Amino acid sequence: MSSQEQRPVTGAAAASLGLLVVGIAVLGTGRFVRLGKTVGYESDARILPLGFIAVVLAIAAIGVAVRDRTARLWLGGAFAVLDAVLIWQSITNVYFRFGWGGDEGEMLIFEVGLGLLALLLFATAFQPAQQNGVGGRAEGGGKVGAGRWLVRTVLYLAGIALAVIVGFFNGVGLYDMKRCSYVDACADDDLGGLVWGVSGSLIGVGVSLVLVVVLELVLQNRRQRQRKVGTPA
Repeated sequence: MSSQEQRPVTGAAAASLGLLVVGIAVLGTGRFVRLGKTVGYESDARILPLGFIAVVLAIAAIGVAVRDRTARLWLGGAFAVLDAVLIWQSITNVYFRFGWGGDEGEMLIFEVGLGLLALLLFATAFQPAQQNGVGGRAEGGGKVGAGRWLVRTVLYLAGIALAVIVGFFNGVGLYDMKRCSYVDACADDDLGGLVWGVSGSLIGVGVSLVLVVVLELVLQNRRQRQRKVGTPA
């Protein structure tokens, strides 16, 4: 491969990483990233535009990386490193804040989402889409995995994670509606709401697993039909 063919790949990777770094810098400028104890907060009128700019830059970084296999690999690695740092700081630094005031549940959701995004970028880099339909060459000349199982696995994990979150909040909301609507003391009963939330998450996991099995059976049946059609008489 000539150096002229490699430049667009290197440029896309550098551009996506640069946009991500600038976005994180913008978050730091708006004091969305805090490592120590701080006194007072910036005005929302000042920091919210900076937060919006940082989100746009992150989306732009993903948009650039989507078009290039190597860029997806590098950006996925950057997101994985960022996620590891966030988890490390969340565990070891009680004053650490990233993106919001400090709701631990929101931070956990963000860390899970960021990790899944990194995995998805890795998966699409290792198993890129076909360019010429069934049996065609993969993007960048690589080989296409059988049914792109890595990509499907990450998407299934994302769906299960979403089901867990939705199930948890629905369970807690149902508990509050049924048990706490007319009992003032129920506001202090965190254990009851937790049990209902976990139950909702388990239901979400069960439903998700059933859907995964059904989808895999449908895809397997479709692949078998395609092989039969492509078999010479």
